[in-house]
Amino acid sequence: MGLFDSAFSVLDALGFFRVVLPFLLVYSIIYGTLIRTKIFGDKAENVNAMVSFSIALIFVAAANVVNLMQAFLPWVGLIAIFTVSALMLFVLVMGGDIGEFKKYKTPAVIMIFIAIFYALFTVAGWWDVLGSTSSGKWLGIISLEDVYGIVILVIILAALAWITGGVKLNGSSGEKKS
Repeated sequence: MGLFDSAFSVLDALGFFRVVLPFLLVYSIIYGTLIRTKIFGDKAENVNAMVSFSIALIFVAAANVVNLMQAFLPWVGLIAIFTVSALMLFVLVMGGDIGEFKKYKTPAVIMIFIAIFYALFTVAGWWDVLGSTSSGKWLGIISLEDVYGIVILVIILAALAWITGGVKLNGSSGEKKS
């Protein structure tokens, strides 16, 4: 075992990966979000810090949520690597013109979100829970085949809306923009 393996083993034994890193990650994300959105006002740094601290402590206390995060974040990292690789290939093919990518931005973001949600549902085991009931119906209400049909229909409608440009409404009057 190398030096870095022993160092990581010591950190793991101290609970660094199960307590400290999840705490810092959740604290940082919540604190940054609160500062950016200014939910508590412009001069509420102490309130933002206390709320973030409290949420991060509660998060770390829930071991099952920390375990889910530890299983999920490597998948998010893998999706990020694939996304950056795809962007590099796109720029290479387009001759360095990143401006051409802007028209593909929305579908790319949608595909990334779908991949992240798929990874979350897979890691959490929710596909098994959602699909397996004693009645053979999804959540006991609708058959799984019907769910697949609805999902495919929604995907087709979303693709059609994206291709045709959708309906753009004016914010106040509800009329079509021209």
